[in-house]
Amino acid sequence: MHRGVPGDTKTVSGKNIVNIGHLFFTLFPDTMIPYHRILQIKYKGKTIYVKTAPEHI
Repeated sequence: MHRGVPGDTKTVSGKNIVNIGHLFFTLFPDTMIPYHRILQIKYKGKTIYVKTAPEHI
């Protein structure tokens, strides 16, 4: 999720990840992406994660 760009989403490549932290990952050269902003992860063409909407009680 990337506010301000068309569709509010941006795709990044895993090859640009330089560090995986506790609350976020870092892209080269110095961009921190918090995990709560990740909408989908694909690996070798397969979707391995899709963010679901939280259930409201």
